[in-house]
Amino acid sequence: MNNEQRIKVLLSHVQISQTRLAELLGTTSSNLNQKIKKGTLTEKDMEAIATAVGAVYDSGFRFPDGLNVGFLNGSVITGGDVTPKKIKGKKQRESGK
Repeated sequence: MNNEQRIKVLLSHVQISQTRLAELLGTTSSNLNQKIKKGTLTEKDMEAIATAVGAVYDSGFRFPDGLNVGFLNGSVITGGDVTPKKIKGKKQRESGK
């Protein structure tokens, strides 16, 4: 599912229009529509959208062995860990164990 599809599901779930979402974000409907259609929404944009509608945006990696490496507001969450750990630098890595 791409971001355009995710936004459509989100809008349907919270029962608001794309125009209303743009208002909540402090931007124009045209600007938001262009970002959605061109696929140029950033992680920060997606986090702002989630915050605007009372949700949490989480992106990351899910492995077949059950390891989940998620990124939530600049923190790394691994496996079932619910305590975010701030990323100090590019070389820091979480094992999930």
